[in-house]
Amino acid sequence: LKLGDIFKNTSIKKIAGLVSSLKTIHENVIVPVEKRDYYIASPAQKRMYYQHLLHKESTAFNISIPIEIKGKIDIDKLKHSFRKLIERHEILRTSFMLTDNGVVQVINCVPDFEIKELESDKYPSLKHAFEEFVRPFDLSMKSLMRCALFRFEENNFLFIDIHHMVADGVSLDILIRDFNKIYRGEALKPMEIRYVDYAH
Repeated sequence: LKLGDIFKNTSIKKIAGLVSSLKTIHENVIVPVEKRDYYIASPAQKRMYYQHLLHKESTAFNISIPIEIKGKIDIDKLKHSFRKLIERHEILRTSFMLTDNGVVQVINCVPDFEIKELESDKYPSLKHAFEEFVRPFDLSMKSLMRCALFRFEENNFLFIDIHHMVADGVSLDILIRDFNKIYRGEALKPMEIRYVDYAH
């Protein structure tokens, strides 16, 4: 029912008649795809891939975030949490390539994810360090996310750079939520649907 329909049919009897005349819409249900060597890419990923081929040195599709971390940092716990996040979300260990079947995505094993520590004496400012950190991605890399830790004037900053092929505004919220739970040692429900299932 549309809101306008309710205003046009102002009695219960009229609305009941309208409801009974409507057709049932059957929505497609996303089901898990069996394990494969590679999976088809979504239309959005295909568009971005071809844009990347035209502008390989561009950072236009980078989602880059500097986060100030207050208090003492447990770097080992931070690394462990990122590895667990990558293990949970296959998209964070997905690479892309061009085949005879077009653009495909490959889910990789969990890579040895490291957090690079930037030396503060090499950069005159936070802005300069962040700009140096953000660089183009090679879409065939095993993970399209990188992190660095920068200590500047007694403050700690976590730099995150992730390609738009594997994240957007909505999924970033999910990743941040899951990361916080992992870092705090909370249990997470198993993933039922993956991005490759949606793309398929």
